Amino acid sequence: MPTRINAKTSTLIDHMYYYTGGKLKEGTKIFSGNFLEDICDHLANYTIVCNMKSHTKLERPLVRIFSQKNKQKFNDYLQISNFDDIFSDNDANTAYNKFITIVQTGFEHSFLFTRLSRARAKDKAWITTALRKSSKSKSKLYKKWLETKDQQDEIKYKQYRRTFRKVALEAEEVYYREKFDTRTNSVKKLWRNLNIVCSLQKSNYKTNNISKLIVKGSTLTDDNNISNGVNNYFSTIGEKLDEELSQKTSSFNNHDFKSYFHKPLKNSFFVTPTNSTELMKIITKLNKSKSPGYDNIGPSLIKDVSIVILDPLVHIFNL
Repeated sequence: MPTRINAKTSTLIDHMYYYTGGKLKEGTKIFSGNFLEDICDHLANYTIVCNMKSHTKLERPLVRIFSQKNKQKFNDYLQISNFDDIFSDNDANTAYNKFITIVQTGFEHSFLFTRLSRARAKDKAWITTALRKSSKSKSKLYKKWLETKDQQDEIKYKQYRRTFRKVALEAEEVYYREKFDTRTNSVKKLWRNLNIVCSLQKSNYKTNNISKLIVKGSTLTDDNNISNGVNNYFSTIGEKLDEELSQKTSSFNNHDFKSYFHKPLKNSFFVTPTNSTELMKIITKLNKSKSPGYDNIGPSLIKDVSIVILDPLVHIFNL
């Protein structure tokens, strides 16, 4: 299409090139043309690359908000709940089922599923409410510095930014550390084991070579004889143990397992009843960082409502 038009001529003088690569991507369309205007004798040209594929919008997940308000709501619900049926029940299973039904009903009533906000969905997992507020304060200091161009404002902004970055990195480190602490080993332990297995770092332990070996009173110094002596020892452990056990148990009735037992003692198992003081000590020692079970009621929430659920639990444990 011509891009320079006057009374007598039309000239293609302005060009725009677009290279799509070896192959135009599927679902991509290109539109081009000129803007008709009388500002000058050169027409502005344009190129639009459109992706015609429909994008499926990711749905924000449903979450439970464990705010202080909802925790108080849960506590209030349990306080007005009637636990008399539990105290009048003498069966541990039915009493516990009644107890957990009341607790789960209060949990569902207090911590309703809520769609995660758009702003929160974009946050990193370790970004807390305090970090979000600090980020806004940092942005205000930066904006003020741009407006005033004052050196003191620049110093304040950079000092605040330095502190913010340090705190954010610490929050990220704590987040991942807690993630891995729920497993058997910590991150440090995992990396140390990986380094040892992959030989990424030298071991401080020295290898000890066996210079001599005494087998049945004979001293072996040759490497081959030492190796054969060690192999012979470990390969015959099973045979030697079987021979020793056969000699020791020959007097019993053909290795009958009942011959090892003493006379049975009926009614010999006794468990001391618990009380509120003992149970409260156990609840106090619960680790808040541990994950909740299938009921989503974690140790932190149990500590918050411990006063309310203490007596019903004591009754159930003593049944």
